[in-house]
Formats: sequence, C-alpha cells, structure tokens
Amino acid sequence: MIKNITKTVILLVMIFSVLIWTSCSKSNPSIKLSPKNKEQSNLIYKHRPSFIGFNSVSVYKNLVAWVVSTKPGGITNQIVTLNFPNGKEKVVYTNPESGTQTDELILKSNKELIFCNWKGIIKNGYYWEINVLNIESNKIKKIASSNDRNSTVALPRLYCDGRYLSWLEINRKNQTFHHTLYIYDFADNSLKVIASINQIYNPFEFYKIKNGFISWIDKKESSTLLYIYDLNKNKLINSFMVGPKARGPISDGVCTVWAEGQHKIEGALFYKNLKSGNIINICRNVGNFDYIGNNIVYDKQNDSIELYNINLKTRTTLTENGRLPSVNQDWVVWYEDMVGQDNSFILYPVNKLS
Repeated sequence: MIKNITKTVILLVMIFSVLIWTSCSKSNPSIKLSPKNKEQSNLIYKHRPSFIGFNSVSVYKNLVAWVVSTKPGGITNQIVTLNFPNGKEKVVYTNPESGTQTDELILKSNKELIFCNWKGIIKNGYYWEINVLNIESNKIKKIASSNDRNSTVALPRLYCDGRYLSWLEINRKNQTFHHTLYIYDFADNSLKVIASINQIYNPFEFYKIKNGFISWIDKKESSTLLYIYDLNKNKLINSFMVGPKARGPISDGVCTVWAEGQHKIEGALFYKNLKSGNIINICRNVGNFDYIGNNIVYDKQNDSIELYNINLKTRTTLTENGRLPSVNQDWVVWYEDMVGQDNSFILYPVNKLS
C-alpha cells in the first residue's frame, strides 16, 4: 500500500511540474529593448491575433493585414485586417476553394491588397494565381496565374513598392529550367519581362523591389553578379560581382544591401555605396533583413533583431526575441516567437529608428 501511495505522489508531482512548465511557457514574453531605446517602449505596437497560424503580415500606414488558418494545423485560407491601435479584427477574404492556400500578402494601400492563392498538384507542380482585392468593394482582379505561361515549377514570391509588383516564374522545357523575372505596373496595368535569369542560388531570395528599383542576383559564366534596374527610367543602372551564395539584394539606386551565405549560420551582411564603391561588411550570422534610408534591420542566429545606422555606424538591439523583420515607409515589422509558434507581431515606427 505504501508503494502505491508513493507512486501516486510521484505521479502528482510530475503532473504538477508539467502544468507549471506549460503555464510558464505560455506566458507573454516582454519586448527587451536596449538601454538606448527603453524610453521608446511605449511607441511599440504589439498584437496577438485571435486566429490560428497567422502569417504574411503587411502594414500600410495604420492598417495591418495578415493571413490565417481557420483550423489547427491547417493551411492559411483567410485574410484579416485591423486598424490600429483601437480597431477590431475583420475577415475581408475567405478562400472559396478547398485545399487552396492563401499567402504572399501585401497591402498596396489602405484600400487594396495583393495576395497569391496556390495549390500543389503532385504530378503537375503548382497551380497559383496572383490577385488584387479591393477591401471596400470586395472585388477581386486577377493579375497573373500559372496557366498564363504554364509556369507550375515553383510558387511566385511577391514584392511590391506601391506602383510596381514583381515575381519570378520558372518554366521547364525539355528538362531545362527557364527563370523569368516579371514586373506589373499598376499605373498602366502593363506586364513586362525585366530579365531572363541564367542560374539561381535561392529562387525565393534572389531579387527584391524598393522605391522604383529592382535588384537581382544572376550567374554569368563563372561569375555571380548583382544587377540594379531603375523601373521609372526603364534601364539597368549598375551591376557588380558578389559571392556565389549572394541573396536578398535591396537597392534604392544610391546604396545596395545584400547577404552572402546560408541563413543565420554563415550569413554575412554587406552594404555598398554605389557612388563611392565602398563596401562595408556589417555583421555575420544574419538571416532576414530589410533596408530603408540610413537604416538596415536584420535578425540574427540568437533571434535578436538589430538596427545598423549607416551614417552613424552604430548598432542597436531592437529586441532579443524576434524574427523575420521587414520595413516600409512607416513601420518596422517583426514576429515575436513563443514556444515555436508565431504568437504576436510587433510594429515599430520608422521615424524612431535613429
């Protein structure tokens, strides 16, 4: 009998310990700012969506949108918006096709958002469709789809700066892959090819668009080059050699930022002034990054997010618990990770970066 009581006590202690651990792990982690920025902590806007499995957060002024899954472990199939700081979550789109995922969300304005619906087909690759939703009228306009040019090898990664939307299409003909970089101009609703790419190290991180400039990585013979194209002037303005594992180039026509090497493990972040030609190696162990004005925001191997000011040559920690930073004219956005899930997203004002 004593043995049975002892076993019961041990079992209760184990259950109690698990409950304590679970309770602690689900607590809301605080934003840890560097001493320089503690006085600005009230300027951070934090939101924990009420829906399951949110992703693809996009912000335009005081409107934020993201995609969600309506079932635990399910695919993202709804778009939710919120006017902050005092608004309420509102579902503005539900994917009508079962088994088709909604992703790659971009707020073009406070009235329009861009998204991609896609579905994987085992034998035929991927079916995808790029759409623009008018939030007020609920009307949807199709921009492009995999059926247009039989481009089913990979999903398009979308980038938009307001006027221009870019994506990559991969076609396979006679066992050969063809990579084509497209631009859609919302000013005149025109679609054109910017470049045919020879070889890509990472199809999801070889190009980006910013303030009317698109930059990409390509192979030419034995060299790897970074190209910068002015979309307003319709011409290539610069190109220079980079490492064979270069990724994620961002340029505003004056300066260019890119990384080389695998995410966080060996990723080195570089900055180049196009006028002087000077190149700065900012840091290592970099994952995702973005760039605006004199500020570069990036996440690191230890899940911290740092800010590097180009003019001041200073480095500031924005948070010690974040990932996937991005930046537009108004906001820096990142995800706060808790127990392996995206539980909150953070908005930080761009005008407080420096």
